[in-house]
Amino acid sequence: MDNKIMYDKVYGCWLGKNIGGTLGGPVEGKMELMHHTFYTQQFDGSPMENDDLDLQLLNLHTIEQYGINITSRHIAAEWKSHVFFCMDEYALFLSNARRGVQTPISGHFNNEFVDCMGSPIRSEIWAVLAPNNPELAAYFAYQDAIVDHAGGEGVYGEVFFAALESMAFENNNLEEITNKALTFIPNDCITALAIKDLIKYHKNNVDWLTARQNLIDDYGTDNFCFAPLNIAFTMLGLFYGEDFSDKLLKALNCGYDTDCTAATAGSILGILYGAESIPQKWITPIGTSIVTCPQVNGFRIPKDIKELTERSIKAQKVLSVAYENAIDKSVFEIDFDINTTKFGVPLDCVCERDLVISLNYADNTPTIDRAETKKLFLTVENKMPIEYKGKIGIISPDGLETGKMAEFTLASGEKFSCETYVKGNGKFKATYPLQIVIERYINNILWSSERFDFALRPTYNWIVSKNGDKKSTLACPTHRIDFEKLFTANVGDVFTAETVMDMPNELDMRYMVHTSHNNVKLWLDDELVIDREKGDPYLPAYHRPSPDAKILTKPGKHTIKIEVTVADNNKPFNVAFQAVDLADVFVKNRGWLQDDIMISYDF
Repeated sequence: MDNKIMYDKVYGCWLGKNIGGTLGGPVEGKMELMHHTFYTQQFDGSPMENDDLDLQLLNLHTIEQYGINITSRHIAAEWKSHVFFCMDEYALFLSNARRGVQTPISGHFNNEFVDCMGSPIRSEIWAVLAPNNPELAAYFAYQDAIVDHAGGEGVYGEVFFAALESMAFENNNLEEITNKALTFIPNDCITALAIKDLIKYHKNNVDWLTARQNLIDDYGTDNFCFAPLNIAFTMLGLFYGEDFSDKLLKALNCGYDTDCTAATAGSILGILYGAESIPQKWITPIGTSIVTCPQVNGFRIPKDIKELTERSIKAQKVLSVAYENAIDKSVFEIDFDINTTKFGVPLDCVCERDLVISLNYADNTPTIDRAETKKLFLTVENKMPIEYKGKIGIISPDGLETGKMAEFTLASGEKFSCETYVKGNGKFKATYPLQIVIERYINNILWSSERFDFALRPTYNWIVSKNGDKKSTLACPTHRIDFEKLFTANVGDVFTAETVMDMPNELDMRYMVHTSHNNVKLWLDDELVIDREKGDPYLPAYHRPSPDAKILTKPGKHTIKIEVTVADNNKPFNVAFQAVDLADVFVKNRGWLQDDIMISYDF
């Protein structure tokens, strides 16, 4: 592509992102039909900060650090260094990553938001870095998405958008590139079904208002961030709108996650038709500077769209050469196995690996109770053209009991699998660090040894009862209290859960109980601090409104008791408890300590 055209399209992508994000930001979360015709806020010549763009700046930084061999673990490492959001999937992923849980497990464990918009909004960078190469753009998008959405519709959304946007650099036939982009995601996923319905409505001359309502009827949920519906709204704007402004506004006025829908629509239009096609009226109020959220920090952030475009194109050229010279392009294929963490030998090698090591958990949860014997499964695949003789096993730096090393000899292309274990020592910790050890032997002499870090998290432990009957112990892998493992629930039943919370130091805490359509009470040290007749939609995130109490809590052990009365047989019986360091959650550039607080039932 002509350099000037490429520059115009990349610049248009980022300019459209800023415009759409700024347009949609003030009305994010409004689920009603809207009638906006322009920005609703006053400006000082700068755009509105938006995580939709900020996290892509981090992805550009990550590509600049690691190049074409980037994996989800590189992206996760950069998040731990530079991202301090407390929202939804972002926070729940960071809880896992900070405790040492590796991708893709860290992207779906204890995460109710894998079907949400946090990753589809990060698609444009991969298209910019791999224009007219949808396979590579989709691969990068997948590596990015599984960090915090593994196994969810959020992954399919980012992969779809990245493939579409990559093709948009060379092809402005929207229907054609949409249909081709759909081939990169499962045909029966909800995202694909919603997009195909939208295309059907447009072909059958269904007006856009009716199409919007049909999509809400079929794909709407309590959560305005549900990805399939919002992705369909973005596509609705693109298909039904007549020009840049009309397309952008139709996507916006559908409502729901409006900063995302409008921002992605703006980016796609910028790629399709270039920055020159964007009316000046949308640019003048916000200018071309870049304003980032303070929760994303600590790396070199472009000061304006010009710098971002120049760095994007520079990285694009480096990746293009690397891709063209890659000997084995099969390494860039998408592997949708979300329950397996894979490591390459040499350490985290991606291209031309000697060995591929796979780690699986017996129950797909990276947790262990204090006295549990946790089964783990290891697989070694020899990718070398010669025989490989070695040993593999798990070790614990904390001295937990582990299984013995297993010996293997593999011809080229062969696999070896074994079962091992880790046994708890009765003590609770915020995390249990572990390592996979792989040793190579030549002439029966140890030649080399490599270690790969991972970790297990502690369970959340409760004493539970139903209607005041016999109490039982319950170890829960997540913050969800799994009453249904022991009991059935009917209207009027009263369930209690009791535990001891061990505070590391004095903290200003926010206590939350998430439950839908049920009466809920919470006692802290025998003092009733929450008494709510009806819960909110079950969305257990650190910042979401829910029955809560804000209390300065002393260090040491505190009793927690939760009582839930079932109000409706027709609603899911979901209950979750979270205790969060309130000060750190809402200080914009710091983390939080929720996972250092032990939930142990040690009375």
